[in-house]
Amino acid sequence: MAIITVSSGGNISVIQYNPDNNTTLADILYNNGFPLNTVCGGTGFCKKCLVIVDNIPQKACSYIPCKDITVSIPKSSLLQANIPGTHVTNTTVSKQYIGTNTETASVSDKTANVFDSISVAIDIGSTSVSTSLVGMGRKKDDFAVIDTSTIFNPTVRYGSDVIARVQASAGGRKDAMSSILIDTLESEVKRLITSNHLEAIPVNSIYISCNTIMQHLLLGLDCTGILAYPFTPVPFDHNFVYKEISVFIIPSFSTFVGGDIVSGLYYLDKPQYRRYILLDLGTNAEMVLVDGDRTFCTSAAAGPAFEGAGISCGCAYIKGAVRNVTIKPKQNKTTFSISYKTIDNKLPVGICGSGIMDIYSQFVTNHIIDENKTFVDKYMESGFEITKSAAGPIVITQQDIRHIQLAVSAIKTGIDILLRRSGLSASDIEKVYIAGSFGSSLQPEAIKNTNLLPKEFINRQIIQFSGNTSLSGAIKCAVDRCCTDSFNEIMGAYTEIELANDSEFNSLFIGNL
Repeated sequence: MAIITVSSGGNISVIQYNPDNNTTLADILYNNGFPLNTVCGGTGFCKKCLVIVDNIPQKACSYIPCKDITVSIPKSSLLQANIPGTHVTNTTVSKQYIGTNTETASVSDKTANVFDSISVAIDIGSTSVSTSLVGMGRKKDDFAVIDTSTIFNPTVRYGSDVIARVQASAGGRKDAMSSILIDTLESEVKRLITSNHLEAIPVNSIYISCNTIMQHLLLGLDCTGILAYPFTPVPFDHNFVYKEISVFIIPSFSTFVGGDIVSGLYYLDKPQYRRYILLDLGTNAEMVLVDGDRTFCTSAAAGPAFEGAGISCGCAYIKGAVRNVTIKPKQNKTTFSISYKTIDNKLPVGICGSGIMDIYSQFVTNHIIDENKTFVDKYMESGFEITKSAAGPIVITQQDIRHIQLAVSAIKTGIDILLRRSGLSASDIEKVYIAGSFGSSLQPEAIKNTNLLPKEFINRQIIQFSGNTSLSGAIKCAVDRCCTDSFNEIMGAYTEIELANDSEFNSLFIGNL
């Protein structure tokens, strides 16, 4: 056995390990409570897991120790230290689901007098996992969301974007990824139950909403089929029993239009609008257009720009992530003043997706980039510095701008094709719902300036930021107690459009750049 002496956050820890196992330093540290920011999936590309080994900087994802060493971990390289507020009670979602007999009851009153069982609603997102406990009484109207928490998705250690995680799973990490995800879900449910003193009440059902890739990672399914055309997912039983608890995983339309957006449609449940669009923007931007009894869906390969992974200074929606960026010219009109906020008001560590869109928008309005989305000469070589972090300057480069430009064009083109194939125009749409943490953080001005959505949507003010509709749909499953028929109806009436095979995609995509 050998020893690693770890210095992190002013504390010293000692780890024993076996050099004969040829384990990377990143894996050793993770297994001992020091998860690093391996957003590239351990390929060594991002260099965000840098640590100091015996006074020499090393990429922990590729460094394999073979002796006693001393390791210093910079705060910027730690993943766990960056998690946003992990515990949420009385959330907006909760307030939408309060049964008639529990509106004024305290938690202790509820558990003592109303609830016979607990249902668990889970949303497994690319970056985070949200879990809600739903207390269930004997009558259908006796229910309430007791507590909700949000924690990091532990599979982030295998890559910030989901494609890197699929590659890791197909490359031999399938069982490990499934195990850490299941263990994390079980631990979080137990923690919520204990903290709310609900140990005496049985858990009788779990409802899980997530995209198709997360379904594969959770269940340990073979991901090789979704890595290449025709991108075929592995079929599985969506209803099963796990440790005597009934589990339902919300079905997906396809590999790239997942259960998370299907859950959102179930949550919206035929709203007052006949014609509407639901968008979930991320690495794989999912979009659904509903026209009465007709449903059209597609996904746009927006790349990891919206999750911060494809940007040189990007990061996920974590503590210290820069957002709400404003850039204004100073009196001399040759330099700019920059203001911003960070998540949880922590020191900046990088820029999250919504912050990137803010910056892109500000570049347009301040003519920092031209009509071709190219930096003016002053910033072409050095890039545009937003602020500084402990690891160095946070700079947007010309390559970053290109990544954002391509992602924005992919989204806009996807919407254009949905409208064309449905025979509708933008003016026919009555409501546009934008789901997810990225969507809820977008500024209306950024949407307008970047041409992300059709101008008709903006001018008519029909955009609604709807929060976590994926989790809300899972909660609705618990509340409705029997939701199979509703999902059969949703799954039986949709038309999927594959953008790559659409004859107009290339011309529209280029036109939207």
